[in-house]
Amino acid sequence: MAQYAEILCSGNEKCCAIAQHPFNHDACVAAKRPVSRPNYDAISAANCLLITRKNLETSCFESQWTHVDDLGSCGSVYTGAKKVGEECTDGGECAPSRDGAISCMFADVSAKQGVCTLTRYSREGDDCSSSSPSKVNCSTGGLACDAASNTCGPGRDPGEPCGDGDACAHGLCTGGICPALAQLGEPCASNSACSGDAVCNVYRRVCTTQKLPGEACASGCDVCKDGICSLGRCSVGDATVDFCAGTVFAGPQP
Repeated sequence: MAQYAEILCSGNEKCCAIAQHPFNHDACVAAKRPVSRPNYDAISAANCLLITRKNLETSCFESQWTHVDDLGSCGSVYTGAKKVGEECTDGGECAPSRDGAISCMFADVSAKQGVCTLTRYSREGDDCSSSSPSKVNCSTGGLACDAASNTCGPGRDPGEPCGDGDACAHGLCTGGICPALAQLGEPCASNSACSGDAVCNVYRRVCTTQKLPGEACASGCDVCKDGICSLGRCSVGDATVDFCAGTVFAGPQP
């Protein structure tokens, strides 16, 4: 994986320029150089490099963060061997699964040992009750958890009648009716509650427009379309001020 940092940094140079952040190629490569770990898979590594290079030819996003299509690429370059239910100290110790996302879950912040846990990708009709032995997040399938039936479903549309426990597609049942989509400047609880291209500003809790890469922004006040507000400018993908300057240590992935 020695080529990974070179591909990643070279591919993001244009993204740093769009975001108007100074770029230091050598420092970026040094900061993003992967740390070797056990259970290295050479085929997955080759796929990771290929996909990362192709993605960065047309966008500013790393392949490893897209979804878990990376089970065949960056997400499985280094794989753990522990099965679901076995003790762990880090998610990298757990074996990947095509059924969902694997993580090392700790009972509380003071726990020294966690358990390899599968958060399964949801399907309509899945049990989403808190007592379900298989942890299911309905939103991973674009669904909602209906509290009345404790199953994943599509959720009722805005304006449809609803009752206690009925899942609305865009918010909570209010006054027996699923709420309409919020317009710009109106209160919201999530991005799905806003209409059109608007998003929910988690700090202001109102629907707002998104700023484009390179535009001036204020952290906590503005939402950037393709990244975050990094030192007064909207970044694009991973091209934050720190990434472009090479001051962020990547850690062991991939």
